[in-house]
Amino acid sequence: MKIKICEFVSQWNREHCDVKFSLPKMVGTTCPNSVEVRYPEIFRDDLNSKDWNYMIAEIEKRSEETLVVTTNEKSFEKGIIQLLIASRHSNFDERRVAWTLEWLGEWLEE
Repeated sequence: MKIKICEFVSQWNREHCDVKFSLPKMVGTTCPNSVEVRYPEIFRDDLNSKDWNYMIAEIEKRSEETLVVTTNEKSFEKGIIQLLIASRHSNFDERRVAWTLEWLGEWLEE
């Protein structure tokens, strides 16, 4: 079954308290072009530069470079991650993006 990014985010947000995803509204498109991730700063106060670099590499690898981290390390340390979705990329797959977001949420909740 092909899961839509919007469906994944809605389900995740219903089932999890600490890590939340949001999708900006876009007129005229069926797929979002960005995702924001929020989590309590104190929730992951152990995050550091090594974690930052690991997270970026994993997101790029798991999404096959269809998710791009656009936030900076300071925002990451404050509980904010912004991602762009390359939905027009030739290898774009919503399931892969949803799977990568699921990994990210679970990793942040560890």
